[in-house]
Amino acid sequence: MMKYFLTILSIGLSSFVLICCNSAIENSDTFPSPNVIVARIDQTQYSGQCTGSITDIGGFKVVNVSAVDAQGRMLSIFLSKISSPGVYDIGDYILKNGNIVDAQVLVSYNYIISDTVRSRYGAVSGKAGIPQGSMTITDLTDSTFRATFSATLTPCECNADKKLLSLSGGSVSFTGKK
Repeated sequence: MMKYFLTILSIGLSSFVLICCNSAIENSDTFPSPNVIVARIDQTQYSGQCTGSITDIGGFKVVNVSAVDAQGRMLSIFLSKISSPGVYDIGDYILKNGNIVDAQVLVSYNYIISDTVRSRYGAVSGKAGIPQGSMTITDLTDSTFRATFSATLTPCECNADKKLLSLSGGSVSFTGKK
């Protein structure tokens, strides 16, 4: 009798542990700690503390967040004309009479090579109708911005290196002041 009791108890505990672990995995999110941006840029892991702002202008949010890592590399995100969470193209927007008329999502990556040489990359001004990446915004309030993103970063004309950079696994969690 004790043998059956121990077997049933063992199965019950195992089931409980599996259910709890699966629930924790399903409910966990992929976002970094608050005020951090992480990404993989051409096989190099990036993680930096970020600062920025979230401003409400006429029912739309303007978000400007930048992070700098331990190597001095800067990754910046700029959003305008965004009103709610959703999936947005990076680097593609519509101009009408010189004004942006739809959502704008820009990403840039900069670092210093030497005292006189800087490298600049961006997914900032894609050709009309050709996005350079995608951003999924999951949380956007007056004080919180959380999103995942990926993009192809194009070198600035000032760069000696004209190679495109792949940005994958990007994630940002920013909490500003209300």
